[in-house]
Amino acid sequence: MSGAGVTPALFVGEILAALALVGVLGVLGLGVRRRPGRASGQDRWRRFLNREGEFAGALGWQTNRWLAVRGVVTLAGFGYGVWTGVPLLMVAGLLGGGAGVRWLLAGRAATNRLKMEREFLDTLTTLGGYLQHMPLNVALREVGRNPGEYLEDVLRPLDSDMPIDDRIEEVARRSHSALIESTCISLLAARARDPETFRRAIEEDIVPTGRGQLALAEEGVNALTQQRSVAIVMVILMVVMFVAITSQALYAEYYRSLGGQLLLIAVILLFGILVWLLGKIVSTPRRARWDIGVARRVLRDLGGV
Repeated sequence: MSGAGVTPALFVGEILAALALVGVLGVLGLGVRRRPGRASGQDRWRRFLNREGEFAGALGWQTNRWLAVRGVVTLAGFGYGVWTGVPLLMVAGLLGGGAGVRWLLAGRAATNRLKMEREFLDTLTTLGGYLQHMPLNVALREVGRNPGEYLEDVLRPLDSDMPIDDRIEEVARRSHSALIESTCISLLAARARDPETFRRAIEEDIVPTGRGQLALAEEGVNALTQQRSVAIVMVILMVVMFVAITSQALYAEYYRSLGGQLLLIAVILLFGILVWLLGKIVSTPRRARWDIGVARRVLRDLGGV
């Protein structure tokens, strides 16, 4: 079986088809949202770094390490496409390598985030105990000096000379967690009262409410983790089988032909839709994120902090 050569026009067409395919799958699988107005390149780059830093933090990695891993996997995907000599696989490997590693590690990131949130609620309980025999400033420093495994960077501002409200705000900013952000807003609101009321608010309201939110989030993440495990097995089997097939010269030559690459587009599209549908069997709504700076200004206007 011998395939027709790949002309420059066909190669360009395949690249455009691959980009369109990735765009469709991105809209379906990643929930791309329209934003009003047009952001500058610098703003988009800043948002990208913020997203990647948040993801790296959930993994417990430094941002540079995560970006390096993602870059290596992306190059490996492109290298595989070059090795096969199939233009469509060069594009798919380049784009799939970059997005695939993030998708594969998303479950681990979500699990680590839940562990961080659980530790944070335990830390608040400890803080409430400290407040029975020490002032808030000293209690916060004590908590900041003894963070949990997943809270070392998040709680570092507590052991500083910043004003108390600034410390709480910085904790919320570093957490990238909806639960911790909402909890810090509750702490700022309760701070406007007397110390005893503040302590009781932690023990009787803030911590129980946070544990309820955490329980709901854990149920969703557990279900999604099991579901994602099935999808990961499917993807790994698909990749291994395809690598084995394209290692044979006969099949590699066929996939370089027009018919072979049209077949690849159909297979990738159908497989992507299958994985997306599998992800829709169990879905959980995204938890609302809070802008701690805006919330603090509102509380200040209302006579709070």
